[in-house]
Amino acid sequence: MKKLSYAAWLSLTILSAARAQTVEIGGVGGYPRWGRTPLGSISAEGATDTDTRIRGEYTWGGSVTLNTKGYYGFELGYLQIGTELKTTVRATVDEQTVTTVYQDRLKVHMAYLNGVVYLMPKGERWRPFITGGLQGYEWRTPHIPDWPDGQTRHWGVNVGGGLKLRLFPHTLVRWDFRDYMGGKPYATSFVESTTFGSGILHRLEGTMGFSITF
Repeated sequence: MKKLSYAAWLSLTILSAARAQTVEIGGVGGYPRWGRTPLGSISAEGATDTDTRIRGEYTWGGSVTLNTKGYYGFELGYLQIGTELKTTVRATVDEQTVTTVYQDRLKVHMAYLNGVVYLMPKGERWRPFITGGLQGYEWRTPHIPDWPDGQTRHWGVNVGGGLKLRLFPHTLVRWDFRDYMGGKPYATSFVESTTFGSGILHRLEGTMGFSITF
């Protein structure tokens, strides 16, 4: 009888917690800006640590947020970051140095899990928030001759904040700004051995999106 009573109490507790939570499902789009961390070179001659460069073009994705009845929440999301990669290769042809710049457009995939802290209580029309968590990247192989390896995966952390505005009872618009920090992609070469593996690749990103709440 005690076990049955305990099971009933636990079930009621879980159901009460579930009712106190609000689910948000939405999509976002925005602009990413990759940092200027040296990414190495694939050039056999005259290599420099800054031969490889990346530039963000767009970001889009979606997220699911689970909010408690108080000031906290948890968010699971996916983003695709459109990225242009350029790399400079030098070679000697007929005793002259020929410089070639290769480029390709990549789709960098990223998933993240964040905690959310709101600065206004649930039910307010305006809800500023701060957020932070973990993310994982998958970099696809560039279509560039003699590229040293295939796709790579890296982990990182992110911090940021934003604002949610409730437009209608079950619809809100959100603005986010975040700093994503993670490892460098690909097994490129570095002239200075201290540069390899050191430093953090940042991505500053602003997004805007809409969510449906339940």
